[in-house]
Amino acid sequence: MKKLALLITLILIIGGCSQKESDTTSKPVSERSDLKNRSTKWVKMNSSTYLLEAINASHIYLVGSIDSNTQKVSVSVLKATNEICKENGTSSDLGITTYTVSDRLIRFQGICINGNQVEVPNNEEGKKYLVDITETGEIFSIEMESVKQITFDPIGFGLVSSKLENLKNAL
Repeated sequence: MKKLALLITLILIIGGCSQKESDTTSKPVSERSDLKNRSTKWVKMNSSTYLLEAINASHIYLVGSIDSNTQKVSVSVLKATNEICKENGTSSDLGITTYTVSDRLIRFQGICINGNQVEVPNNEEGKKYLVDITETGEIFSIEMESVKQITFDPIGFGLVSSKLENLKNAL
């Protein structure tokens, strides 16, 4: 499946996801003093992949990369929790799940890679919306069935996106 090509490229970076506990993730965003001086938290995993950990949930990340099919900047969700995927397990398809992304329903296609769940919007409109909302740099939330509301602070994604575009143009 072509849709899974992007997900397969994430295999190399999954092992680098730490499973650390954060003492600030249990506090509501409004009470977090560490957000007063917001700075980018995107971590470069390799030349074509960046990760951003959720504010209020450890083990859940946004992944910024280049979609190998469309050659466009893409954003996906990585759950390094082993809730659904068995450790070191890989499957071709977890099916489609609908999440609410900043009050908009988006359908995601999931796959297990090395025991981690990776999900991408399953159509171009959803992919564009997730990239666009991330590029605003404004804090946003994704409501999932297994976790009430996951919040991300994507400040700095404009720079990440620019670096990914430059890499794509160099290839």
